[in-house]
Amino acid sequence: MPSQHHERNVLEREQFVRSNLCIGNDLRHGFASSVLVSSNETLVRCVDSIFTSITHTYIDRYKSTTLGETHILFQGFSIWIASYMFGFNHDDPVNCITRSGMVACFVIVILMSTIFSKKNGVKVLNFILVLGFLVSLFAYPLMWVSLGEKDPLQWLIVDFIMDTETRVYIILSWALALVLSLPILQASSKNFPRIVSRKLFHVLAVMMFLPVLYLDFDLLYFSLGIAASLMLLAECTRVLRVFRIHEILSRYMLSFTDERDMGTIVLSHFYLLVGCAIPIWLVPRSVENVLPASAGILSVGVGDAIAAVV
Repeated sequence: MPSQHHERNVLEREQFVRSNLCIGNDLRHGFASSVLVSSNETLVRCVDSIFTSITHTYIDRYKSTTLGETHILFQGFSIWIASYMFGFNHDDPVNCITRSGMVACFVIVILMSTIFSKKNGVKVLNFILVLGFLVSLFAYPLMWVSLGEKDPLQWLIVDFIMDTETRVYIILSWALALVLSLPILQASSKNFPRIVSRKLFHVLAVMMFLPVLYLDFDLLYFSLGIAASLMLLAECTRVLRVFRIHEILSRYMLSFTDERDMGTIVLSHFYLLVGCAIPIWLVPRSVENVLPASAGILSVGVGDAIAAVV
């Protein structure tokens, strides 16, 4: 009898997990998935209610996304957190430092937004000092522990970037492509309809990401995490109105924003990057998985751009 009761409980739990891991339009199912593995139904419902209220508070305060977009945003974030908490592979340093760095950046952005939330503008020096303090206090130790007590900077430069010449050449080509293309893309916004100039970023993403996916999967996996973190940090500086920096960023982004980006936070560029990156972050990194990993680049980078132009 105890054995049958245990088996019935296991089956009921599996059914509950499967029902809540379905990716639909409901935020509550999405975010509940991040705690299902190690919690009971009561805790899931508590988290469910908390993040439902957070969603509506976010929409009311920033007015940067629709309800559906916010549901998808939090849903994807919850799945990523679940994979971080329960899929952490300490034998894979690329996996460890990418996930740890992104989590650290997300926490730092939240903390800095809280610290400077009541200020009309933030001095560059104050911003840099607080950022440096939070990185040294939280981000660096987290990455140090995740790498098995290795120096993250030493690992990044010696063990990762300098590991192959091809990797160095790819990074240099990316830097050159950004330096040359960003001014050209801004100039194009004056000669083409805004929807077309925005989709040129999709073309740039495909040209930068797709070849590297076949040449160096690990580098692209890690670099997309760095890019997402830098985008979060850049948007944080713009929203907090860090003197001079926010003016440069706002002036550049104003060339590409439209009525869909009239909220406090601009997320269109972040959607493009994350849309390309999610399949790369979720599938195991191997030659056999290059095609499924390219699903985001092909659908968002190519499909969405063509659909918008047509």
